Amino acid sequence: FLPFLAAALLSTLMAARVDWALVEFSRLVKLLVILVYLQFNLNVDEWWACVAGFGVATSAQAALSILQVALGKTSLGIVGLIGGGGESTEAAAQADAMQGAMGGWFRAYGMIGHPANLATYFLLTIPILLGLAFALTGKRKWLALVSAVLGMAGLACTQSRGPWMFGAVEIVVVLIGLVLFRILAANRAVIL
Repeated sequence: FLPFLAAALLSTLMAARVDWALVEFSRLVKLLVILVYLQFNLNVDEWWACVAGFGVATSAQAALSILQVALGKTSLGIVGLIGGGGESTEAAAQADAMQGAMGGWFRAYGMIGHPANLATYFLLTIPILLGLAFALTGKRKWLALVSAVLGMAGLACTQSRGPWMFGAVEIVVVLIGLVLFRILAANRAVIL
């Protein structure tokens, strides 16, 4: 996290609007404070509960994304999938415009509200789950793997091309990290 924070500070100092960049940097500092607090106040079982929460949240967003694309209903989240709630004319017009711009394809919004933001969410959770899938054993390994694969499917449903490329880079970085920490053999990582 500290290298990321250092890069964010550098980016903040070079930003065209330093005041806006400082707001985002302050959010990262708050996250650092939360992480430090959690590090010193959670035991191992509580940490695993947090990791399980990431897995469940990623799986839920991915499942919703897949359903949205399969059923062609991207507005109103879960309520829209089951046919409840009236879709506003503005939301319907936005969904039609987005579908027209994508050549008739539906893009997943999940519960986040925009495909690009949903893709960013998946980019934050997939590497963690993928790394755990290789590092753990037993039931936890398979749960992490299923959540990572669902996250990748959800990422594909967003149809955000930039995050697909970043996702591929993240997977390579995770595999390199697993090899460096001797969790995964180098020849096996190359095959993957």
